[in-house]
Amino acid sequence: MPPSQSNSVLPSYIGRFRVISELGKGSQGIVYLASDTQLERNVAIKTISLEKPSASLKQTLLKEARTVSKLQHPNIITLYEADEDNGKPYLVFEYVDGLSLSEHLRKKGRLAAKEAISIIDPILNAIAYAHKLGVVHRDLTPQNIMLTSGNEVPRLMDFGIATLMGNPTEDGVWGTLNYLSPEQCENKSVTAASDIFSLGLILFEMLTGKPAIEADNKFATINKILNEEIKFPKDIDPGLKPIIEKATAKDPSARYGDALDMRQDITNLLEKIEPESSGQSKGSESTNTTIQFLLRRMEQKKDFPTMSHQVVEVSQKAQADSDSSANALSNAILKDYSLSSKLLRLVNSPMYGGYGGRISSVSRAVVILGFEEVRNAALGLMLLDHLKDKNQADSLKEACIESMISGSVANGLAEQLNIKDSEEAYVCSMFHRLGKLLAIYYFPEEMEVILDHVKRKGMKEDHAAQSVLGVTFEEIGIAVGETWELPSEIIESMKPLPPGEVKKPTSKTDTLKHVAGFSNEYTDLISTTKPEDRAQAFENLASRYSNSMSISLGQMEEILTNSIEDLERYAQLVDLNLKESAIFKKANTWTPVDLEDTIAFIDEVTAEQELAQSEEQSRRENIIHAVQEITDTILNNGSLNDVLIMTMETIFSGFGFSRVMFCFINKSRTSINARYGFGDHVDTIINRLSIPLGGDKDIFNQALKQHKDLTIEDISDEKNEDLIPSWYRQSYGKKSMLIYPIVVKNIPLGILYIDSITPASFCDDTQLSLIKTLRNQIVLAIRLSSNGR
Repeated sequence: MPPSQSNSVLPSYIGRFRVISELGKGSQGIVYLASDTQLERNVAIKTISLEKPSASLKQTLLKEARTVSKLQHPNIITLYEADEDNGKPYLVFEYVDGLSLSEHLRKKGRLAAKEAISIIDPILNAIAYAHKLGVVHRDLTPQNIMLTSGNEVPRLMDFGIATLMGNPTEDGVWGTLNYLSPEQCENKSVTAASDIFSLGLILFEMLTGKPAIEADNKFATINKILNEEIKFPKDIDPGLKPIIEKATAKDPSARYGDALDMRQDITNLLEKIEPESSGQSKGSESTNTTIQFLLRRMEQKKDFPTMSHQVVEVSQKAQADSDSSANALSNAILKDYSLSSKLLRLVNSPMYGGYGGRISSVSRAVVILGFEEVRNAALGLMLLDHLKDKNQADSLKEACIESMISGSVANGLAEQLNIKDSEEAYVCSMFHRLGKLLAIYYFPEEMEVILDHVKRKGMKEDHAAQSVLGVTFEEIGIAVGETWELPSEIIESMKPLPPGEVKKPTSKTDTLKHVAGFSNEYTDLISTTKPEDRAQAFENLASRYSNSMSISLGQMEEILTNSIEDLERYAQLVDLNLKESAIFKKANTWTPVDLEDTIAFIDEVTAEQELAQSEEQSRRENIIHAVQEITDTILNNGSLNDVLIMTMETIFSGFGFSRVMFCFINKSRTSINARYGFGDHVDTIINRLSIPLGGDKDIFNQALKQHKDLTIEDISDEKNEDLIPSWYRQSYGKKSMLIYPIVVKNIPLGILYIDSITPASFCDDTQLSLIKTLRNQIVLAIRLSSNGR
């Protein structure tokens, strides 16, 4: 919306908003471009001129505006807030740079059918969404449809403003006269059908280049609306003419039942106009718009940016296979204590049995299990933790549990069919429903509309999602998965397989896609099929996948039984309550497992765990096990890098420090340089931390010179001023610091650096003794390494 040329004096501020320019002026008020001084963004402000202002009228205005502000849709310009300034109400909208459809038509004249459809289609989608929430626009005109600059995506504005303004015409009519419905002209009840009528008039105007209703005065205009049929030019598109006639029927009951019905007719017509290319182009534009909106909404949630960054980091760090990348992957996971704790519990569970011994550190898990195995386990945990919030709707919890059942089935199926990487099959199957999970979480209102279409109109979920969101669940999942840099196997597994019998897989990725598809379709059977019909339902499913896998009903029931048991164990590890889950109960009716015994078992084990282990006790046990693990690694000729990483991780996760780093003296013995580390910003610090060697006063050189462990409980204490270099205070300073020199055969080789945001006095003698033991293991590993074993 470009600024208009006006000679009127601009106000400096409206509320907290600094006015920049005037965008437009009408009978109801003035629209300004303004800057939000708090959120530092541009907004559009519409001032409201009330003919008969009163306190009650202003309160009604603000109340209804807040209702309209709840509308969140990619094709609706958001109403941020409503307030009053010096007694005058105003509305604050999202600022959209572009032209109104009215201006667009003045520039281009009549539009081709394809372009008109590309504009009206998403507008119908937006109107359907608003109607479902009980909001009627009441003033749909070409002036209230914005086409954004660049891609000309249509956005609806001024939702409900005709009523909010409180200024009917002299005849008691709200809205712009030439686009009103007959019932609005007669001051009758206004419903969703009134908006349908206005959209029919707008579609007519796009195709002909002129308004459908024109007259010399308002009385003649109202007469035309009430009593005269619309006159169509001879060259109007023959497919769109009956759609406009139905939308603009005088009797509201003769119009389309809802906006989606009208949209469906238009979509069908578009397929006839250009069966392939038009459909793909339109679909791509709609997909991109919705995905961009989805990502914007996600970014506005406090949880998503954190989770998104973590998924990207774990995905990136797992791509390489080296000592440094093992450290980087472990560090990425350890940034979230809850994640690292659950990961260790998971890899030590029977689900990961067969590796021998206890795994007490993430870096050890990477060494033993491998990059991909740890990445897959971490991704599954992150997705579940992100979505299983107890405050969320039951539908989200059920969808999460469905994904977990599918993943467990895929894991068992992969083992049954001797498919390598069963854990990868698990995560591919679990992420198969990513788009739907995200839609439930971030589009709760739209999901209600989608589920209503599935229930009321018998639509398939994908078709309902397409009609409401403009994209399928799979398209959402794939788009978000790509922004997360998920492995290609996971992204490919989100894509639906074609209907009917599927072809034989030709690659590992293909095989994982088939296993994910089968497992999710099998879980759907559990959810929707009666137990007595399961044999026939399974036979149909097995026949569909006969070229991919050969599996009997008995084998599948055994897989499901084992999967349910695995899911129960997994639920304990991730603190997920299965008691009230409908899908979990249905899955149990497909197996001989007794549900009551299962629930009792879960309760008993959970109670025992809560009673037996406190967090501190668990930490101490992990440290003791880790010391033994590191010793075994040294004695079994493990690599020095593995020992360094495992030792630092044990100190970092076991004692709650802020940072732990190993720094070595360079060959020229001029500086001490950081090499490995865990904690806050270590990736950046490792690349630039270089401590000059040879000074007499600072703590780093003192520890090396004296071969002595040094601790500073509070670096702000004046008595420690000489020990702390000024560059350290400015760039790296924490509350306390521990320096442990690494000395082999009386030769200083480096230091073990530890810092904390709390005073070091929180460490007792036992803890300090354990840290020294771990430091000594580094020394032992270096000695053995230098001796060539």
